[in-house]
This record gives sequence, C-alpha cells and structure tokens, in this order.
Amino acid sequence: DNYVTSGLQEDHLSLGTSAALKLHKVLGNVTQILAIEYLLAAQAFEFLKAQGFGVGTGAAWRLLRERIPAYDEDRWLAPDIASSAALLKDATSLERVFQHCRDHAATL
Repeated sequence: DNYVTSGLQEDHLSLGTSAALKLHKVLGNVTQILAIEYLLAAQAFEFLKAQGFGVGTGAAWRLLRERIPAYDEDRWLAPDIASSAALLKDATSLERVFQHCRDHAATL
C-alpha cells in the first residue's frame, strides 16, 4: 500500500504491483514469440532432415512434431502457435529434451 505523506514530494511509491503486471504481460508476449520461432525452426528442419540434427535439436524437433505436423499446405496457424506455446510452458516436456541431452552426454 502507498500513502501520500508529503503531497507526493519525497514520497516513496511502490510500483511493484504495476511492474509485476507488466512483467506478466511481457512474459506472455515472449512466450508467443518463442512459440512462433520454434514452429519456424521446425519447418526449416523439414528441408534439412537428411543432414541430421544435434542431439538437443533433434529431440526438440521430434517433441514438437508429436503435437504439430509439418506444413505441407496452408492452414490456420493460431492453434499451432498455441500448442507450441503450451509445449514451451510444459516443464515435463522440456525435461524430456534435457534428459535426452544428458543421456547422450553420459555416453561420450
């Protein structure tokens, strides 16, 4: 809570609540941006499958493709963006990718 004690001169006002709300909005926007980038990268990899991927990249690509098929014709992207964003927010799914990388590193 903030109280005016000196007619707003030399009052120390906490902007923590508004800053937290702004941060929440920014994080939502960043999640959407990363979800779109994830979809774009996965689609680009469709053209490079023959070259192979890094361990983490391949695992992340397969994880996305379990939920969202490659684009071979035009379709509405909003559901795919939402699915991609949900995947990025899902700690269990991300842990699968990280575990795959750790397992591979342990074999080296």
